[in-house]
Amino acid sequence: MTRFLLFAALAAVLCASGALAQVLPAPGERPTVMGEPMYTLVYRAPVIAVCVVIEGNDVSPAEPAPEAEETTAKRPLRPTASCKVVRSLAGVEEGETITVSVIQVTGPAPSIILKKDEKWLLFMRAQQQGQYPVVRAAKVVADNVTGFKVEKSDDGPVITDGEMPMEEAIAAVTKAIADHVAAAEYDVSPEAKTDAQLLADIGDNEELNLKIVRALGIRKACPQLLTLLQGLTPGSRLHLTVMGALGQCPGDATEDVLIGLLKSNNRAVSNSAAQSLATLGSKRALQPLLEIARAETGILSYNIARALAATGDPQAIEPLLEARRRIMAAADDGEPGPGTQPWLRVIYFRLLGEFDDPRVLEVASEELKSADRAAVLVAADILHSHGDPAGVKRLVALLEEDSSYGNQSSIIVKLRDMKAIDAAPAIIKLLQSQNVRLRALAANALRQMTAGEDGCAGCGEDAAKWQEWWDKREGG
Repeated sequence: MTRFLLFAALAAVLCASGALAQVLPAPGERPTVMGEPMYTLVYRAPVIAVCVVIEGNDVSPAEPAPEAEETTAKRPLRPTASCKVVRSLAGVEEGETITVSVIQVTGPAPSIILKKDEKWLLFMRAQQQGQYPVVRAAKVVADNVTGFKVEKSDDGPVITDGEMPMEEAIAAVTKAIADHVAAAEYDVSPEAKTDAQLLADIGDNEELNLKIVRALGIRKACPQLLTLLQGLTPGSRLHLTVMGALGQCPGDATEDVLIGLLKSNNRAVSNSAAQSLATLGSKRALQPLLEIARAETGILSYNIARALAATGDPQAIEPLLEARRRIMAAADDGEPGPGTQPWLRVIYFRLLGEFDDPRVLEVASEELKSADRAAVLVAADILHSHGDPAGVKRLVALLEEDSSYGNQSSIIVKLRDMKAIDAAPAIIKLLQSQNVRLRALAANALRQMTAGEDGCAGCGEDAAKWQEWWDKREGG
């Protein structure tokens, strides 16, 4: 596990703990407890506690266990330790002895030792229903928790490498747990809280704040959201969440605020503003969006591109075409970066499909010849929607060229969604496939494609009956 993944796992500590009230899952699953960079401590129950090792075990993680009678596989032994709880926050009783085992996480280590009298702070990271909790473990040395430090930021608590006094660490974790419980139990229903009461309850509980903002967004409490936005630090997690909620608030007042935030030097803020403007389908945002697109020298942000497409204005086509060209050029260069993902050009190409314009149809005709199957599917859809049969013909040809289930199933679904009735003969042939799933998919597609006319009721997966129906349909 890389240091990044380790810290990402630790960061989740401060947004979980509803697990305390959950029922333990079936035996056989194990939680992981992140310890010092080399360790993963495993304990089979929710636990928030400080414990002291009373009996340890030194075993090399590479040492194989004896072969089990029912299997020839050899599994490494895990060092174990008995740990006496000297301070309990939740999940266990003080004075209780628990057993933990150790799994090597990163780096070569000839052995891992849990020494007698070592003190450890264990606390909940997260738990999903049906799984054991993931628990962070940090060694306590001279009343300092090592390898673990909580720092405050506009995005909430941040876990960093370092050390902090044990009491401070316990306080930080305890507050995170209390905040989570308070947020989980907070009733945001209209019957329980008015919009004004929700707004008044915004405080220092980050998780609760986010829950309140989302509730205000669902209620379309636009004046309250606009008022709240004014006092927040731009780019903070709460600020971005409020901006996202404004995507449910149509009106000039909301659009004016979001258009103003498009010009922010904070990339996250401008992207969030564009995302909400796209959701609103704001036509008034066209000129500011065009200015951003013209000034962009790299890959155009997807949210900016989506907001441009949402305006429906033909002026948006050229910057979207340019964005697609840049993505393709970046991919051709072979240099790693945000523009080199092969699926990215398809996503931008799909945005162009919203426009009825000869330039878009020209691109679709080009993409129809692409080796990128996803691009072909989008191109066929665009051409079909404009009455061009070339897209359906290409998909039918691909059905015959590649008989793999993955290829054929994706094409059948696309033809079904397009209601491309001209592809019916090709799909009828697939009813003779030996693949049960493919036959079922083909039959379902035929039923949906013919739903608007006198279809073949009761034909099911019978290819002969479907062919008879088709011949009658074509014969008049």
